[in-house]
Amino acid sequence: MIAIHSSLADDAPDVVEFLRKYDFTAAAQVAAEAYMSETGAEFDEVAVWWLKNQEDFWVPFVTDEAAEKIKEALAG
Repeated sequence: MIAIHSSLADDAPDVVEFLRKYDFTAAAQVAAEAYMSETGAEFDEVAVWWLKNQEDFWVPFVTDEAAEKIKEALAG
């Protein structure tokens, strides 16, 4: 469950839209934790690994423009 302050809808509708789409399954968490355990990676390294390897999971949460910017940043 995600809760927000009522003013967020007016102040940051893009964030509210993201949160409406957001879903982080147990399987996604287990994959990230397994990678961290197997490699000894730090949290930021796991986050980058997850974004690079789980595009099918996170891309639907964000706008097309945001997805392209994220992908460019990960490549670069």
